[in-house]
Amino acid sequence: MAFLLCHLQDLDLPAKVPGTWPDWGELARTVRFSFVPEVRRQALQLGLDALNAFQHELLALKT
Repeated sequence: MAFLLCHLQDLDLPAKVPGTWPDWGELARTVRFSFVPEVRRQALQLGLDALNAFQHELLALKT
């Protein structure tokens, strides 16, 4: 996935001299820092959703 995201990020950059290659390490860092917070947020949200579902089931058993 990171391989594809780096290439897509490269397409968003201004045109370079034909025949030159981008700095893939720099692109990978840019992609990682732009997507990692969203991935962490989604993981936390999934955890919270699981806890809420568990709590809801516990409350349903008490009634």
